[in-house]
Amino acid sequence: MHNRRVDLPLLEEDFQSEGMIQPSRIVPDVKAPECGVFCFFGDVVAETVAVRPERRQVAVLSSEARLTPVWEIEISGRRLAVLQPGVGAPQAADFLEEVIAMGCTRIIACGGAGALIPDLVRGHAVVVGSAVRDEGTS
Repeated sequence: MHNRRVDLPLLEEDFQSEGMIQPSRIVPDVKAPECGVFCFFGDVVAETVAVRPERRQVAVLSSEARLTPVWEIEISGRRLAVLQPGVGAPQAADFLEEVIAMGCTRIIACGGAGALIPDLVRGHAVVVGSAVRDEGTS
């Protein structure tokens, strides 16, 4: 067994230097609501937005696969950004960076996932408290 220190890029914490890619340089010049929901279920986003007469499209985000509208709706007197962030963590992370640059700083994600825990039943809610990133976007 070797007792040597191994530096892994995924454990770096360099928060002092500016990142090479700055989403604020590429996002539309719009102000998104402070609170937002990333819902991975496209049909839920479409139905939610369709029944809101006060809905307003505040931006369109683009990827190689499609254009994605960012909607603003109102719930209980609060403005809320809603969008379907595509499929997969890389695209969702890209869109996350972009809506943060537009001013959306309190965001939750709602989606589905597989599980390795036998006690979990389909449809149960799981709140993730921590994760170890190793593929770059978790």
